[in-house]
Amino acid sequence: RTISFADSCLHYLNQSYAMAHPAATRKSKLLRLNGDYPAKAAELTWLRDSAKVDFNIILDIRNETAVAALALHRWNLYNYNNTVYTQLFREVSADNTLASYVYTMQKANNNRNIAIIMLVALLLGIFPAYYLLYYRQRMHLHLYIDQINSINNVLKDKHTTTDYKLHKIDEIWKLNGQDAKNDALSYTAKKCPKVFLSLFNEIRSCLEEDNKLVGKLADAQNDASDQLRRVEMDSDRLYVSCNVLDNCLSSLKHETMYYPSRLKQLIASEDSTVDDNVLAELAEYYKTLYTTLISHAANVLNTAGTLAAPNVSINLLLAILRKKNKGKKPKIVERETADNYIDVDIILDSLYAISPVGLFSSLTPDVDFLVCCQIMRDLGEYTGARACGISARSDNGTLIVSLKMPSAIWQGVR
Repeated sequence: RTISFADSCLHYLNQSYAMAHPAATRKSKLLRLNGDYPAKAAELTWLRDSAKVDFNIILDIRNETAVAALALHRWNLYNYNNTVYTQLFREVSADNTLASYVYTMQKANNNRNIAIIMLVALLLGIFPAYYLLYYRQRMHLHLYIDQINSINNVLKDKHTTTDYKLHKIDEIWKLNGQDAKNDALSYTAKKCPKVFLSLFNEIRSCLEEDNKLVGKLADAQNDASDQLRRVEMDSDRLYVSCNVLDNCLSSLKHETMYYPSRLKQLIASEDSTVDDNVLAELAEYYKTLYTTLISHAANVLNTAGTLAAPNVSINLLLAILRKKNKGKKPKIVERETADNYIDVDIILDSLYAISPVGLFSSLTPDVDFLVCCQIMRDLGEYTGARACGISARSDNGTLIVSLKMPSAIWQGVR
């Protein structure tokens, strides 16, 4: 099949050659698949006559035909195609640029003397040019590098302040008449490379920002120290007040929990020697004891005062109400008033079954609502806004908790 395809390809190549060279076709040989004289093959004649034929295709055909003939043991066919392929490949691959190369060498030989003269002139002028164009610039470059290294050594010193570092690098930068504060008009802007100038300006701006940051951090540290001391003082005061209140309530419990049953026991006794004056005196004694302990507990609470900032207290109140709403954030409706107060309605969908009556009193079903009431009472004591308060109402199956507080406090919380 390869030989058959090769024969077809040669046929169509002959047709293509006949169309391109109609006058020469009758005198010239055409391509043949086999022959007795490979040296007189038509493609060799075409190549020497510079025919417009793709000889790479002919090379492929001859090569594949020789391989196929070798496989079929057709030795005449193999010898013809192999010899034609070898000769054609040599002529196609021959170097045709030798003539131009010789011409180029002759031209180079003619210009050699001129080149030698020019090289001598360049050698004589290279030393002053080297000094002006390179060595002098390198000296300036090393100078600026030394200054940057000196500045780096100043920056690495951990035992100096930022102000001292700024003063020191300004002195280093002024060694060659450079002005750190007027770079745009000074010697630096004319002579110093832009990379060093921008690097110095960046270092200086970073130090200035660091100086400002250090000042802010110092102020913040002082504020934090004051806040820490205030919190520690409030914590100590709360600790003492809690211990005193605990002792007071414990005494109140142990001293007064039995006197109603004691009076009842004396009244119900069949001993006729019990006098009404004795009962009255005993009741007055327990009343005085109870009043004294309760007053002391109230004084302890008043001494403790409000220990949390208003925004912290209000956030705690909102957290309690959100917890009561099964963790869902309740809907909040705000209403500004003309007296610098704000009315805030918090709608709790999950507490529709709780009655709003006595919700923030001793009749409350949940002590957390008493905590909310105490937070609003402390807010009024802290801010002096006596209109602060909390109430509850029901509307369409939902529980609405209404807060009244100064608008400035609510803006800080929101």
